Amino acid sequence: MSTQSNSSSRYLTHELVIQILLRLPTASSLARFRCVSRSWRSLLSDPEFIRNFLFHHSSKDGTRLRIMIKRLCYDRSVYSLHRFDTLRHISTAAAAEEEEELPTAPYKVRWPNGSSQLDIVGHANGIFCIADGNSDGASDIILWNPETSETRVVPVSPFAHMSGFVVWGQQEQIGFGFDPESNDYKVVRTLQFTQGGNDNDDDDDDGDGNYSQDEEEEEVEEDESSLELSEVFSLRHGSWRKLQGGFTPGLLYSIPECHEGRYYWWWDEGPDGCSTFVSFDIRSEVFETVEVANPVGMSSDFSIRSVSLVKGSVVAVFSDMETVDEPNSLEVWALLNFAGEGWIKLYSIASTLLMNCVHPVGIWRNGRCFLQRYEDGELIVFDPEIGSIVTTDVQLQGEWQFFQIVPYAPSRISLSELA
Repeated sequence: MSTQSNSSSRYLTHELVIQILLRLPTASSLARFRCVSRSWRSLLSDPEFIRNFLFHHSSKDGTRLRIMIKRLCYDRSVYSLHRFDTLRHISTAAAAEEEEELPTAPYKVRWPNGSSQLDIVGHANGIFCIADGNSDGASDIILWNPETSETRVVPVSPFAHMSGFVVWGQQEQIGFGFDPESNDYKVVRTLQFTQGGNDNDDDDDDGDGNYSQDEEEEEVEEDESSLELSEVFSLRHGSWRKLQGGFTPGLLYSIPECHEGRYYWWWDEGPDGCSTFVSFDIRSEVFETVEVANPVGMSSDFSIRSVSLVKGSVVAVFSDMETVDEPNSLEVWALLNFAGEGWIKLYSIASTLLMNCVHPVGIWRNGRCFLQRYEDGELIVFDPEIGSIVTTDVQLQGEWQFFQIVPYAPSRISLSELA
């Protein structure tokens, strides 16, 4: 009598097995299935299969998913919504459903203090977390649901403003996610305060919730010239709390997506040939750091330029670009998980194709890479299947290195009802 595995193999062709495995939910699933057989191990380690797995989407995904694109035009952030499969512009949910000729007016995000340079720092269940990093202090933060056009201001933290200290752009990192255990949305922030700024700022609690500098310094880690703070805001409770631990903000690449209850930052490469991931568990409210060796065989001249999270796998674009006036080549690598699986190279883009000095923005469907041209700031797309730049329905321009592209699934969650 044949064994069950031999019997199954007669009914499952190699092509059918591939189609089944392409539908595994996350990249971490691949490691578990490698022990099934030698053939499965070989298949699940094949860079071509991994690339197909990471960028496999059903036909339904293309009509349901959206892409939110943020760009900076004349010192003002502009948001526009596009179909995932075609990049066709969408301005309202009703127009998208009716497949009519769609208007192209961008979304308008109302900001309480009139700021115009706004960054997406996270999203969950159709809700975007947007921060204004355009000041010398902690950013103002709002939550925004494009589907309902609702916004909700996150209250100013009582801990994040200190007399005689400033917060520069790279000294603040913000994340956002949903905690299913407590049914709560949370904003996490780490700050590093540097001495300087206006000594005439509020020095005491004047009744608006701001603490005095002396009170704050008792609970904030301090060295000779800077102070560090980690805090979390609970939408359910409507208040900020200080956190233990954290990390020193610096040259970090935020991945504005909470995956399986964790929000990730990528720390820039260190001198030891390793990079550091910092994660925050939305449920336990604990920070963790993991060191990951840089890709083997990659030139030391390359450094990371863009990071995306695809099915739980980090997809990073590395470049040897030193200045904006020199052609550069790009390499796209995938890190399946943080448990030592290592990097797998997906493809390269030769410098001969990138004579306009492009900046990588992110990854789109089928592994296509969004790029921004330096000469005119236009958003373009590289297709690894044909090895060239392709024409799309999107024709957007913006200031150099200020594009953000975030996948988005619309929801009708009302921000006013979340408490």
